[in-house]
Amino acid sequence: MDYIDTEEFQRLRNLKQLGNVCLVYPGATHTRFEHSLGTSYLASKLTGILVSNKLSSEFMPSDFEWKAIALAGLLHDIGHGPYSHLFDRKVINYLQ
Repeated sequence: MDYIDTEEFQRLRNLKQLGNVCLVYPGATHTRFEHSLGTSYLASKLTGILVSNKLSSEFMPSDFEWKAIALAGLLHDIGHGPYSHLFDRKVINYLQ
């Protein structure tokens, strides 16, 4: 996908998904880049399972919708910055 090659997506390689957990558990190195790739894969896989098991008779995604589901999984963290949830709480508390 062309989206992966963008500067905005590539910066996720440098953002830790687990924050400073790696300081306690050295093997806990998981980036938002890896997380986004996995989420995209799982979103597409789940869509396939739903379609093949016919869990919903009304759920038959078009090719466009299938790609949109995978893309939503891929880009769901694109706006995150480092320590973003901690930062969000500080900004929200400051603005209130």
